[in-house]
Amino acid sequence: MDNRPYTELDSPLGLSYLRAFGDLEISDLDLSPEVEKNAVIFCHGCRYTASESPETWFEAVHKALDDRGYDGDKVGRIWRSDLSWRTSIESAESEGERLAEYAEKFFEESPEGSLHLIGYSLGAKVFMEAQRLLPQGKNFDSIHLLGGALKPKEFETVYQNVADSTSIHNYRNSKDMTLAFLFPLSGAVGKQGLKSKKERFQEYEIDFGDISRFDIHGAHIQIGSPSLEKVARNIEEN
Repeated sequence: MDNRPYTELDSPLGLSYLRAFGDLEISDLDLSPEVEKNAVIFCHGCRYTASESPETWFEAVHKALDDRGYDGDKVGRIWRSDLSWRTSIESAESEGERLAEYAEKFFEESPEGSLHLIGYSLGAKVFMEAQRLLPQGKNFDSIHLLGGALKPKEFETVYQNVADSTSIHNYRNSKDMTLAFLFPLSGAVGKQGLKSKKERFQEYEIDFGDISRFDIHGAHIQIGSPSLEKVARNIEEN
C-alpha cells in the first residue's frame, strides 16, 4: 500500500475537497483535474452516525486497487455528509453538480483517459446526479455502486440515458438492514437490486458470511471486503 502522505485541498465553499495519495496534486479551486490519463474516484456515504472516517474507507479502496495492480490515480472525494439524512441527500445532489464539472474538465484535458467511479451508500446518489448532468457524449467508463442508497426509479431515470460504453456494477446484499430502515417503502438498489437489459450492467449479491444484518452495510467498505475485491477486479478488466 502507498504510505506516502495525502495531498488535500479545501474547497473555497468549505463543503468538499479532493484527497489523493502520494504525489498527485489536485486543484479543487477551479475543479481542474491534474490526473494523467486514468483515475478512480471514490465517494463515501452519509457520515451522520458513522463510526469511521472517510479516510479509513478510502484506505480500504486504495488497498483493494493496489492489490489488483491498478496503476492509475486514486482520488477520494470528501463531501459534507455529517448531517441529518434528509439534509445529506440534498448535499449529495449538490456534490453531484461539482463532480460533473470536474469530470467534464477531465474529459476535455484527457480525451483518451478513463474515469471510474466507486460510490458507497449515499455516494451512489452523488454519481448518478453527476452522470445525469454530464453533456451528451461524455460518460464515465464505469460506475460501481456499493450498498447504493438510491431508489431504483432514480437509478433507472438516469441509467436509460447512459451510453453503452459505460459499464455499471451494482454490489448489493438483500439482508442489508440499514437500507431497509432508510427505504422502507421504495427499497434501495443496494438491497433489492435492479433489473436492466443493458449489455454492460452487472449485479452481484455479496456474501459477507455470518455477520449481523445490521453490520452488512458497513461491511462493503472494510479492508478485504468481497465487494471491494470485485470492484478492483472489474476495474482492472474494464
